[in-house]
Amino acid sequence: MYAVDVCSAPQIYLTDEQRRRLDRRAAEAGVPMAVVVREILDEALDIDDASVRLAAVDEAFGILDDGESWQDFLARVRRPGGQDSSSAVTGDCIRASMSSTT
Repeated sequence: MYAVDVCSAPQIYLTDEQRRRLDRRAAEAGVPMAVVVREILDEALDIDDASVRLAAVDEAFGILDDGESWQDFLARVRRPGGQDSSSAVTGDCIRASMSSTT
């Protein structure tokens, strides 16, 4: 992830082989081709953005309130008439109750 104040969108020309390889790398990583291009440029230009990533983490620390605990959430949704009484919440998954109509 890139945290930048200003971006530019230069137009570049790629050979068919360059485009194929970029597309393949992007698909394998599950990211847009632009991310792959920026990563390759950072590596080639010896740009270390670790400090940018760490600064973003530091800046984001504490922005969420504590909210309700997992145990309180489960108790609330499991009680009769709770927030979602049509589903059963177990562990990390929610299974919706399904009723058949015939």
